[in-house]
Amino acid sequence: MKAYEGYDKLKSSINKDMCVGCSVCAQVCPVNAIKPYEEEANMTNNIVIAGVGGQGLVLTTKLICDAAIRAGLDVKSNDVIGLSQRGGKVWGSIRIGEEVYSPNVPPKGADFLLALEPLEGLRYKRSLKDSGKFS
Repeated sequence: MKAYEGYDKLKSSINKDMCVGCSVCAQVCPVNAIKPYEEEANMTNNIVIAGVGGQGLVLTTKLICDAAIRAGLDVKSNDVIGLSQRGGKVWGSIRIGEEVYSPNVPPKGADFLLALEPLEGLRYKRSLKDSGKFS
C-alpha cells in the first residue's frame, strides 16, 4: 500500500491518561495501522454504579475504591452527581487493576453494574460487557 504524502514524518503516540480503550482510532485509521488488543498482563475490572440522588452513590464509590487501594491495586473513579439534589440520576465508574490510566469505562466495557435503583440499573445495563454481571 502506498504511504500518504507526508505521513512518513509523523509519529503517533497514545495518551494513556485519556485513552478509554474504545478502539475508535483503529476503526478510522485509513491504512489499518492500528490494531486493538486485550492486555492480559494488566487485568482491569470496570464497575458502573447507577442510582438517584441521595442513595449514597458517592459513599459506595469511595468504599469500593478504598478497599481496592488497601489491597494494593491501582484505582481510578469518577462520579456524575449534578442532578443529585433533586433526586435525579447519578452514576459513577470505577476501574481497578494493576495499572489504570483513566476512570472512564469504555462503551459496553463494564464487568459489573451495581444498581442502587432498579430503573437506573436498566438504563445503564447497556454499559455492561456481554459477560458482565448486573446486581
